[in-house]
Amino acid sequence: MISMNTKQEIIRRYHRENGSVRKIARGFQINRNTVMKILQEYAAAVEKTNQ
Repeated sequence: MISMNTKQEIIRRYHRENGSVRKIARGFQINRNTVMKILQEYAAAVEKTNQ
């Protein structure tokens, strides 16, 4: 299971450093689909908060 700190770092790298999903996945040694899932969950949470 991926820790909350790791998820936060993935989101930070994607948005603030304009990181690619592939590069982030390589850096954390996890699957690209996992990175995408984390980013999608974050986007859904933000969307829900903004409603």
